[in-house]
Amino acid sequence: METKQFSPAELIRNNFPRPREGNRKGGRWAKRTTCFRGHALTEDNIYVERRGDGTFRRRCRMCWIENAKRYNAKHREKILARNRERYRENKALGIKEDPQQHRGHILKYKYGITNEEYDTLFKAQNGVCVICLKPPDPGKVLQVDHNHRTRKVRGLVHARCNATIGWVERNPGRIERVIELLRSELE
Repeated sequence: METKQFSPAELIRNNFPRPREGNRKGGRWAKRTTCFRGHALTEDNIYVERRGDGTFRRRCRMCWIENAKRYNAKHREKILARNRERYRENKALGIKEDPQQHRGHILKYKYGITNEEYDTLFKAQNGVCVICLKPPDPGKVLQVDHNHRTRKVRGLVHARCNATIGWVERNPGRIERVIELLRSELE
């Protein structure tokens, strides 16, 4: 089942998806232009949290970061002790992090895809980069290229091709001048 990706701007503009029933602040939150602490709810300052039951929760990114910093500072020793304990347990059990499992967590967290979906995309592209049509270097994997606003995956690319895409997105006018320069050199 394919789920539609919404940009934060669409969520603000359309007030969609709506907060779950029973949420006291839900009706007011959907219409707000500032958070409860007064930060502007712009496209860049909205953090959309996808819940396990398919609903969304909109949060002020500034407040979320402030709360996380405050919590981490207050509970620093507790967090470090928990991490040390986990490390000791895993070391005692001889558990080493499975690189494939780690890659799966990163793919799911950053791009919303599984290892199987990555492999399917890789096979659909015949194992080559979407931009330069060359296979990855030995021991390397292709990176996932995605739209940062919608989080929609566009394809698999080399690291250098991915950096080029990012540069072009940030400087759309310059790419035309680069093409003109290269064409004039060929003539």
